[in-house]
Amino acid sequence: MRPAEPDMQYLGDRDEYRDRTPHAEKHHLSQFQPTAMPPSAFQQSSNFFDAENYLRQQLKLPPNAPVNLWSVREPEGGSKPSISYPMLIKLGIYGGLNKRLTLQEIYFELTNRFAWFRDHDEEVAPWKNSIRHNLSLNKVFQQIQRPVTEPGKGNYWTLDFSGGEENKRQRKRGRQSKKNGGGGADLDSTIDSPTPQWRTSSSTYKQRR
Repeated sequence: MRPAEPDMQYLGDRDEYRDRTPHAEKHHLSQFQPTAMPPSAFQQSSNFFDAENYLRQQLKLPPNAPVNLWSVREPEGGSKPSISYPMLIKLGIYGGLNKRLTLQEIYFELTNRFAWFRDHDEEVAPWKNSIRHNLSLNKVFQQIQRPVTEPGKGNYWTLDFSGGEENKRQRKRGRQSKKNGGGGADLDSTIDSPTPQWRTSSSTYKQRR
């Protein structure tokens, strides 16, 4: 098991902190809350493998502490949280309604919780690239389609610890060996499904002369 992440602190009941959230932010947050799914659909979409206890053990959280971003201490002076991006994403998703969030909702949860992310909330902020990279790389993060009957944009990300926390399998396609005919193409490495909508792959073929 990986060592516990640093700087974790129980900050109290989540509703208490919602009460401290400015009214404008509360209204903005409500716009991002996804529509509730029936229990049967929720069970089919995710495999949580007792994720709550797993995260509690990783973070050494007491039984009465919420498993969400409010369990992370706000750094002094609005500095960047020392918690890793994968752990921040896990806490954000697990603390979300139905334990699933879209990419934009993950961004919002981070900016709503931490001053550093609010202060660096540019459209092309580097930390947003890091979030997307970790979602595509870590096996725990699984993408599910938004139901066609549900309004809104973007598919959901959920947690699935059943396969461990390894990186998603890389499938590389290189030049064909001379033994097999040679003259093949160099193709970009691709990450096995699920492939996020914002990620595309391209292939460049070299024609033999």
